[in-house]
Amino acid sequence: MSTKTGEVQRYLVTVDMHESLPYYQDDIYSPEDAPKGAWLYESCRSPSQPIGRLLTDSLPEHIEVCPWDKIYDDICDGGVIAFSPDTTGHAELNEPTSLEGYLFEYYTDHAFTLETPTGWKLEKRIEAQRHFLTTILETYQSRLASK
Repeated sequence: MSTKTGEVQRYLVTVDMHESLPYYQDDIYSPEDAPKGAWLYESCRSPSQPIGRLLTDSLPEHIEVCPWDKIYDDICDGGVIAFSPDTTGHAELNEPTSLEGYLFEYYTDHAFTLETPTGWKLEKRIEAQRHFLTTILETYQSRLASK
């Protein structure tokens, strides 16, 4: 879904379907810091438009949402990190050097990075990602139909 503004194509929403390693570690984080449930990052310019909690709250019961208050130093609420300089411990990810930051800066007003742990069975990861994507598209289709 997109609109054109001058020469730049503007997308209503962008989605990066991502997965995380349940045993991730680096100089700062250990495998215990790796979420074992689904979560997502959401960048949204309009305070009335975020749908991250709709996405995580509507997951089927057998698909766990990460219940932590922080994921990798980012403030998390019900599996949603509302990505902004106020909520993240990773200011560099708000810059246009990350995929979501780049798309949000230049191409969209609503960007998602969806996360599922690779420790889950493939079918479960696919189900969670499909649910997220379908719900995003249905929400935008409904918003466009009501205009």
